Amino acid sequence: MRKKTGLLVFLIFLVSASLHAWSTGDMVQIVSVQYTSTYSRTITTEENALETIYFSSWDKGELSAGIQFSCDCASFTGNMFYWIFDFKNKFGIEVLSNAIKFQNVSCRFSTYAGPRGVIVFTPRISMGSSFLFGFKVSHFIDSDIDSVWKIEPSFSSWVDFKLNENSLLTFSFSSRDFFYHPNFFAPVFAIEFTNCFESNIVLFSRIDFRSIDLLTVSSFVDGYSIRLGVGYKF
Repeated sequence: MRKKTGLLVFLIFLVSASLHAWSTGDMVQIVSVQYTSTYSRTITTEENALETIYFSSWDKGELSAGIQFSCDCASFTGNMFYWIFDFKNKFGIEVLSNAIKFQNVSCRFSTYAGPRGVIVFTPRISMGSSFLFGFKVSHFIDSDIDSVWKIEPSFSSWVDFKLNENSLLTFSFSSRDFFYHPNFFAPVFAIEFTNCFESNIVLFSRIDFRSIDLLTVSSFVDGYSIRLGVGYKF
């Protein structure tokens, strides 16, 4: 019941924000198709995945939603934040939700909410961070094990370098990726490059390094993933 209620609240929030943004008429939208290849040494699942992501941005916030498919699982993620204070620097509220089904094994749902802020140093350099708090619930298929609930935080920090009017370079340190939501102490270090051409074609590239047990003496980099994509801006 809690799982359904959390999903319903998130969807209502997502739809309301979309309608508000569309009503202003001042919105940038991108639809993209991306491909991710993941390599793992031990724990992280190795997979090749196809993804489709919708992204929109307006003066008061951003919204993104996407679906990922691989041989072993299917995943949906929705992410939205709304700026409460929007001057040179910004502060607002972020909501994140993810649902994933591992083939014939389990289903997992997670949702988080919390503050998000951005500090603008120069017109070309900015830094942002968010700290969310929420829960995960896992249900095991064809098993006598009850659903497992877990309450945990989620964080993300990043630095953006605007190389020119059409190119953006981002360095990030986060406990999650868009479709990848591990335990809190297994963060992701990522480098991402985005370029938009005059034809409104957008190219995406990203490489991330996935760590395990970061705050212990046994910490190590478990694997990495490479993501390439193309989209259209309108």
